[in-house]
Amino acid sequence: MEALAEMDLGFLLAQVSDDPDSLRALLVNEIERSLPDIISHLRIPPPVSKNYTKMIESRLSGKPGFRRYNATERKRVVQQLEDESFLRNLRLAQERYSNGVQAGTAKRARAIPTDYSDGTGFVVDPVQRTAPGRTSQFHGPFAPHKQGRTNMIVTSVTSQGLQGELPLEISEDSDARTARIEKDIAQTTLEVPDIPIELQEPLADRDIRDLLALIKSGRLVGFIEPSVQNLLPKGVNKIRVPRTRIYAGLDLENLIAEYHKLAISDLVSRDLADELQLLDGLIVAMEHEAQWSRINTRRFHLINKKHSIGLKHDEKEELDALDQLAQKQMYAVQNLPFAELAMLKVYARRLGFEEDTG
Repeated sequence: MEALAEMDLGFLLAQVSDDPDSLRALLVNEIERSLPDIISHLRIPPPVSKNYTKMIESRLSGKPGFRRYNATERKRVVQQLEDESFLRNLRLAQERYSNGVQAGTAKRARAIPTDYSDGTGFVVDPVQRTAPGRTSQFHGPFAPHKQGRTNMIVTSVTSQGLQGELPLEISEDSDARTARIEKDIAQTTLEVPDIPIELQEPLADRDIRDLLALIKSGRLVGFIEPSVQNLLPKGVNKIRVPRTRIYAGLDLENLIAEYHKLAISDLVSRDLADELQLLDGLIVAMEHEAQWSRINTRRFHLINKKHSIGLKHDEKEELDALDQLAQKQMYAVQNLPFAELAMLKVYARRLGFEEDTG
């Protein structure tokens, strides 16, 4: 079948009934070929602020201090996140397809292919679709592509008309380019941390009913509303928290008792296995939270005692051991510049801003 751009309009319409399958394939091929140019010239709204996104995620996660959305609000916010996810992918695709053109130019430009000449030196305007004197053929974006690279002229569109020209070359290796874009584009909006949940926020007395528990590498790392689970990255295990009283106010002893009650029951089901995994993750997290709470309480007491009446030799050794333990934990779980902070601490001591107690 001949190319769509070379097909007579009457013949094209006739083929709708004569050969619909071939016409469908031709239309799909033309859409796939034209889509990169269309995307590269779209006007895309700017992204929402990270602070706003974090606030939404905190409310969807049911974090302490953040009010959870009601059904109407949740539906609206989920739609906002889905739209932002789509727009973010579209921005990345536009960046790839623009092939080096500045984003500001690409957003308000249209491409005029210099190869679409009819031999008289006239360049067909893709917006007009047809050249003067031609009424039955498709031109512009639907003109056939040639092998190799096609020279383009990108002309800025302003209220006064077309001004300025910027030469641009766009590779016609669309399959390779599309594959690269699909590999690079992020498929999600919501980020799931790698840090265990107990090092992010308190768990004791928290209400997590009806949320999704997020588990990475066998550790509980967060909670989220089920309505946004399609925006979560792959590789995250998701378990729906049952709507039972034990999850309304988390308590370590109650969770341990519930785990053993379910473990010795005669029930066998996928839901039971998921709940046992959820309980196990919660118990580990809350045990660590309780341990660090005791460690930090003891450290706080020893630090206060050190600066009030002083420490005995064994208490100094205990404080040093607790400080080293806390430092190792910080380096292990936090992506923060502790090495740089340590250098600043030493520098502050040399300047006399901090007492050297070493």
